[in-house]
Amino acid sequence: MPNKLTEIDSVAGVAIYSISGEPIDAQQKSVVYKAGAMVNADGSPNCYGPDNSGLDYTANGGTPGKNWWGGPTDSKGMPLIQKVYEPSPGMYVGGTALINPAFKESSQYRYLDSESIPFFVMPGSHYAGGKPGDCGLLLNVATGDNCYGIFGDVGPKDKIGEISIRMAEALKVNPDPRTGGAKEKIIVYLLFPGSIGKWVPPDTWWDTANTMTQAFGGLSRLKEIAKAL
Repeated sequence: MPNKLTEIDSVAGVAIYSISGEPIDAQQKSVVYKAGAMVNADGSPNCYGPDNSGLDYTANGGTPGKNWWGGPTDSKGMPLIQKVYEPSPGMYVGGTALINPAFKESSQYRYLDSESIPFFVMPGSHYAGGKPGDCGLLLNVATGDNCYGIFGDVGPKDKIGEISIRMAEALKVNPDPRTGGAKEKIIVYLLFPGSIGKWVPPDTWWDTANTMTQAFGGLSRLKEIAKAL
């Protein structure tokens, strides 16, 4: 397969490429970039809590009562608190862009759990044709570790390279949201725009990611492309 890369976007000095020269290829939709990896705990029931009691600093979810983006809020702009029947009662409900519409906005079960699901984050307004729920494959070029993943959340439009706690574990990157991640550009992100684009059961995501990756040319092709990034 040809490995021609065409730059279609750029965020914070990181180029996003379409592969084989077309952003939307009739045979295979795929985009790729190489970046570091901040660890995103959003969606974890333990992500945020009062007085920095969560896995991540409360300030990373915004300012309660003023400008809170870490999850749903009440009419006064305060983060919603998980109920006794939710995973972490007393902690804030942590949200993600990808949601399970079977649950209400106030329910922690509506969101993708960073501790359980390997997902990655795309910058706001820089989706490269993808939608939350599309799948992909991530590769740590420093270790060779790799994992299928889901476009699960949206981050700031001027930052790129962010993964869930579970993805960090799979890629052998320090998974601590406060002190972990990888500053070096060692993670290759392969996204298949249009592959799913919605909430489906995890096994459907993984089956689709496997099918798309095999059609793409497998991990071996991604490793070859990584050398040019």
